[in-house]
Amino acid sequence: MIDILHIYDENDSMAAHYVAMLTTATEGKATMRSATTAATFKLLVEEHCPDIIHVHTQSPFALAPDFRTVVTPNGKPLNTANAYVVIARSQMERDNLSSQCERIETVLNPIITRTTTIEECAYQIMAIYQRVMNSSVWMLLEASTRRSLGILLNAAICGDARWLEPESAKMPQAVSPSQFQLLYTYAEREGVLSDVQEGIAIMGMAAPDYTPTPGYLPHNFQKPQPLHSSDIVSLLKDVKSNGLSMLRLVETAKALRDDRLDEAQLLAQLGDQRLLSTFQGILQLLTELDMITEGFMPSTPEANSEYQRLKTLLTNRQNVV
Repeated sequence: MIDILHIYDENDSMAAHYVAMLTTATEGKATMRSATTAATFKLLVEEHCPDIIHVHTQSPFALAPDFRTVVTPNGKPLNTANAYVVIARSQMERDNLSSQCERIETVLNPIITRTTTIEECAYQIMAIYQRVMNSSVWMLLEASTRRSLGILLNAAICGDARWLEPESAKMPQAVSPSQFQLLYTYAEREGVLSDVQEGIAIMGMAAPDYTPTPGYLPHNFQKPQPLHSSDIVSLLKDVKSNGLSMLRLVETAKALRDDRLDEAQLLAQLGDQRLLSTFQGILQLLTELDMITEGFMPSTPEANSEYQRLKTLLTNRQNVV
């Protein structure tokens, strides 16, 4: 159940009424609390670790930027820089906000219009909360789930559980159904869902079915497409031009297992093309993600500057704020 903490000024009777209406209408579907002072906010955050902070009109105190924040301006000017999404109460307000917000939803307010109902408003708000929780997914994956992702991808890369290293064949612990759905969502957006599903089959795991879940993505986000190539130089050139994705990591790891690979020739080409540091950085990432073993490394992995750059790109690819 999603935990929501509403923020509004104690003198804003409209916001108080709206939050009370939502709290009643979403009973059993979400946990909702409210704070109108910094002290109450701090206490509720420490005690309950809310999933989402929903700001109405204007927060009476400063908020740190690391919360998943939803903003309802209610026709007032508001700083929406760190908002996952802004909720407009009319098409006119949406049009006014379009120049300053990347993600805007329109939900009519049943307190001020008869063209919607409390039930419809609550349904739409809950859908928005769910999309927020299906955004910036990497940040929500537990450490054990991230390691499980790498192991499943490695199984698909190897193609046979018997080829896995003993330690790589062991899942760290059972992945909860909710974490599995986040893993699936992340993998789908990175173009490796089919590899994850193949890894599950190879490992003989019991896993829930994938349920597509809409979420918010950066406005310039593009789902990677397979290059259908085992040419590592071509794969690295694409990474240099278009950035790193999990799909390119998987394709590179598969190419490294190609029996036709001439390692000496590859290293010479990488040196000529000034791609060796990029290659070594990718090897470091593959090592950390449990997607490669020492026997398939033509060069030493290095946590060099290219590694740091590529890791940051990969980590933040799906983040909306």
